[in-house]
Amino acid sequence: MARHRDIAASPVRTAAETWDVIRDLIAATLDRSEHIDGELVRRVLDDAAPAGTALVAAGYTGGADITLVAAPLRLTIRTVGGSEAFKAHADENLNPVPGAATAQDWTVYLPRPAGLSALVDDVIGGAEHLSSGPPPQEAQESTNSNSAVIDLRSLDPARRS
Repeated sequence: MARHRDIAASPVRTAAETWDVIRDLIAATLDRSEHIDGELVRRVLDDAAPAGTALVAAGYTGGADITLVAAPLRLTIRTVGGSEAFKAHADENLNPVPGAATAQDWTVYLPRPAGLSALVDDVIGGAEHLSSGPPPQEAQESTNSNSAVIDLRSLDPARRS
């Protein structure tokens, strides 16, 4: 089940505040599963904060997704900066994202731009729940083979794809 959230960044929030919002959204989403400890999620994402904050501050997360895969949920998160951040902030949905209640494992995939690749690699190091590789597509598949996933954002000309 594919979901997406836009998170307001600068000038609404600092890069560190934006990363905290992303961390809390992911942790609250995964905490609904009886198999995943939300506090562990927070600790893992706190350890990833140097890379996450740098990715947000440099604007990479405005064009590349942070992706949570916790089958059956696949959540993509992008940040919105500049004057568009105010609209994104007004439209934000920071409630736990539906779909991870049955998840048994999870991985957060971070972008790995050339300018920050060493930092991302260092943070991911041996972290069990972090990756900089491309996220797998399986979590995006619907359990009902007759249904199709339609990204309604692509129909709104005011939104970027």
